[in-house]
Amino acid sequence: MAGTIEVSSGWLWSASSTLFDWALEALASEMGEGPAADAITKIVVENLEWLAICDFELSDRTRLIGLISSGALVDRARREFPGLMPGAGSLEAMWADTALDLLRDLQTLTRHKHRAALGVETGTDDLPTIH
Repeated sequence: MAGTIEVSSGWLWSASSTLFDWALEALASEMGEGPAADAITKIVVENLEWLAICDFELSDRTRLIGLISSGALVDRARREFPGLMPGAGSLEAMWADTALDLLRDLQTLTRHKHRAALGVETGTDDLPTIH
Protein backbone atom coordinates (compact mmCIF):
# COMPACT_ATOMS: atom_id res chain seq x y z
CA MET A 1 0.00 0.00 0.00
CA ALA A 2 0.94 3.63 -0.39
CA GLY A 3 0.10 6.90 1.27
CA THR A 4 -0.39 10.24 -0.44
CA ILE A 5 0.06 13.87 0.54
CA GLU A 6 -1.88 16.36 -1.53
CA VAL A 7 0.34 19.43 -1.49
CA SER A 8 -2.20 21.45 -3.45
CA SER A 9 -5.02 20.62 -5.81
CA GLY A 10 -3.75 18.05 -8.30
CA TRP A 11 -0.19 18.02 -6.91
CA LEU A 12 0.39 14.74 -5.10
CA TRP A 13 3.28 12.98 -3.43
CA SER A 14 2.98 9.24 -2.85
CA ALA A 15 5.25 6.86 -1.01
CA SER A 16 5.11 3.45 0.63
CA SER A 17 2.91 3.23 3.71
CA THR A 18 6.02 2.88 5.82
CA LEU A 19 7.59 6.12 4.60
CA PHE A 20 4.24 7.95 4.51
CA ASP A 21 3.52 7.00 8.14
CA TRP A 22 7.06 7.95 9.20
CA ALA A 23 6.71 11.35 7.49
CA LEU A 24 3.34 12.02 9.14
CA GLU A 25 4.59 10.93 12.56
CA ALA A 26 7.57 13.27 12.14
CA LEU A 27 5.30 16.14 11.06
CA ALA A 28 2.93 15.55 13.99
CA SER A 29 5.89 15.58 16.36
CA GLU A 30 7.22 18.82 14.87
CA MET A 31 3.76 20.45 15.00
CA GLY A 32 3.59 19.91 18.76
CA GLU A 33 0.40 19.67 20.78
CA GLY A 34 -2.85 20.68 19.14
CA PRO A 35 -5.61 19.79 16.72
CA ALA A 36 -3.34 19.64 13.65
CA ALA A 37 -0.95 17.15 15.26
CA ASP A 38 -3.95 15.14 16.50
CA ALA A 39 -5.46 15.05 12.99
CA ILE A 40 -2.15 13.92 11.48
CA THR A 41 -1.72 11.21 14.11
CA LYS A 42 -5.29 10.00 13.45
CA ILE A 43 -4.41 9.51 9.77
CA VAL A 44 -1.58 7.18 10.78
CA VAL A 45 -3.47 5.33 13.52
CA GLU A 46 -6.53 4.74 11.36
CA ASN A 47 -4.40 3.84 8.32
CA LEU A 48 -6.16 6.44 6.16
CA GLU A 49 -3.11 6.89 3.87
CA TRP A 50 -4.16 10.41 2.73
CA LEU A 51 -3.27 13.88 3.96
CA ALA A 52 -4.51 16.99 2.15
CA ILE A 53 -2.70 20.11 3.30
CA CYS A 54 -5.69 22.23 2.24
CA ASP A 55 -7.81 20.53 4.94
CA PHE A 56 -5.89 22.37 7.67
CA GLU A 57 -6.41 25.89 8.99
CA LEU A 58 -4.20 28.51 7.32
CA SER A 59 -1.81 28.78 10.27
CA ASP A 60 -1.36 24.99 10.35
CA ARG A 61 -0.99 24.84 6.54
CA THR A 62 1.70 27.49 6.78
CA ARG A 63 3.53 25.51 9.46
CA LEU A 64 3.24 22.20 7.55
CA ILE A 65 4.48 23.77 4.33
CA GLY A 66 7.32 25.45 6.16
CA LEU A 67 8.38 22.20 7.83
CA ILE A 68 8.31 20.23 4.61
CA SER A 69 9.87 22.84 2.34
CA SER A 70 12.63 23.69 4.83
CA GLY A 71 13.99 20.16 4.63
CA ALA A 72 13.08 19.28 8.22
CA LEU A 73 11.88 15.81 7.18
CA VAL A 74 15.02 15.13 5.16
CA ASP A 75 17.23 16.25 8.05
CA ARG A 76 15.32 14.13 10.54
CA ALA A 77 15.48 11.10 8.23
CA ARG A 78 19.26 11.47 7.99
CA ARG A 79 19.42 11.22 11.78
CA GLU A 80 16.90 8.41 12.22
CA PHE A 81 17.05 5.96 9.32
CA PRO A 82 19.07 2.89 10.31
CA GLY A 83 20.28 2.36 6.75
CA LEU A 84 22.34 5.52 7.05
CA MET A 85 24.14 4.33 10.19
CA PRO A 86 27.58 2.73 10.17
CA GLY A 87 27.37 -1.01 9.70
CA ALA A 88 24.03 -0.92 7.90
CA GLY A 89 23.45 -3.66 5.37
CA SER A 90 23.27 -2.86 1.67
CA LEU A 91 19.49 -3.42 1.53
CA GLU A 92 18.92 -1.05 4.46
CA ALA A 93 21.20 1.52 2.86
CA MET A 94 19.38 1.25 -0.46
CA TRP A 95 15.98 1.71 1.26
CA ALA A 96 17.29 4.71 3.20
CA ASP A 97 18.72 6.33 0.04
CA THR A 98 15.45 5.80 -1.82
CA ALA A 99 13.43 7.17 1.10
CA LEU A 100 15.65 10.26 1.26
CA ASP A 101 15.16 10.82 -2.47
CA LEU A 102 11.38 10.59 -2.04
CA LEU A 103 11.44 13.02 0.88
CA ARG A 104 13.53 15.42 -1.21
CA ASP A 105 10.89 15.11 -3.95
CA LEU A 106 8.22 16.10 -1.41
CA GLN A 107 10.36 19.03 -0.31
CA THR A 108 10.82 20.21 -3.92
CA LEU A 109 7.13 19.81 -4.76
CA THR A 110 6.15 21.77 -1.66
CA ARG A 111 8.68 24.52 -2.41
CA HIS A 112 7.24 24.93 -5.91
CA LYS A 113 3.58 24.67 -4.96
CA HIS A 114 3.54 26.40 -1.56
CA ARG A 115 1.65 29.47 -2.77
CA ALA A 116 -1.16 27.37 -4.23
CA ALA A 117 -1.33 25.27 -1.06
CA LEU A 118 -1.69 28.43 1.01
CA GLY A 119 -4.37 29.78 -1.30
CA VAL A 120 -2.17 32.72 -2.34
CA GLU A 121 -2.94 34.08 -5.80
CA THR A 122 -0.42 36.91 -5.93
CA GLY A 123 2.43 38.17 -3.84
CA THR A 124 5.85 37.05 -2.82
CA ASP A 125 7.42 33.70 -3.55
CA ASP A 126 8.99 33.65 -0.07
CA LEU A 127 8.48 30.46 1.84
CA PRO A 128 7.05 30.51 5.35
CA THR A 129 9.64 30.92 8.06
CA ILE A 130 9.66 28.34 10.84
CA HIS A 131 10.62 29.51 14.33
